Amino acid sequence: MMRAAWGACAGATIVVASGCVPDDVQLAILDSGVPETATATGVPCRTDLECGDSGRVFCLKTFNPFSGQLFSAECTPVPEQCQDAGFDPACGTDGTYYFNRCLAQRARATLSTTTDFCSGFGFVCGDPPARPCPPGSTCERLLLGQPFPLSSLSTNYCVNVPGSCWVVPEACTLRLPRPFVACGTIEPCVDPCTAIADGGLFVWDVVHCLRQ
Repeated sequence: MMRAAWGACAGATIVVASGCVPDDVQLAILDSGVPETATATGVPCRTDLECGDSGRVFCLKTFNPFSGQLFSAECTPVPEQCQDAGFDPACGTDGTYYFNRCLAQRARATLSTTTDFCSGFGFVCGDPPARPCPPGSTCERLLLGQPFPLSSLSTNYCVNVPGSCWVVPEACTLRLPRPFVACGTIEPCVDPCTAIADGGLFVWDVVHCLRQ
């Protein structure tokens, strides 16, 4: 009696009829449908496996959070670093903000088509006590958009301020405007990346910083 032995090699399935003499062994190569390498970028996908198995490419999915419909899904490279990516906010479907899309891709995040989702339904952190931010993110508490010049010395604004969770670069080296100071102080003025990474409460100080 012959038995069928199954094995896998280089992205294909091999069927070997065992029980035959060596000269009569027959092979059937069946395409598994999985790419052999992780070079399939920019093509539609449903799972990471369809983009390869090296870990350097993943299936980036973007959803419309209000309709729940998939907007796009394509194989996308995982960036090696994002220090020079700039400020280009993106919103994950878990409610976490990313300082730029590069950081979102590095985290293999599933994205929302709009940052409005994070504004209205994102993580709430800070004071009063709320659930902690996901690992790798920081609680951003920046006070801005006040209807009048807000001095950072006005400590009335320094309590009970909720925030949102952000993923920022490991080092804030970009040259960005520096309009924020820690609440209750007037210096130093810092950029939004530095303020978010700090995790404290910062205010947009039109009295001091914007004069520098």
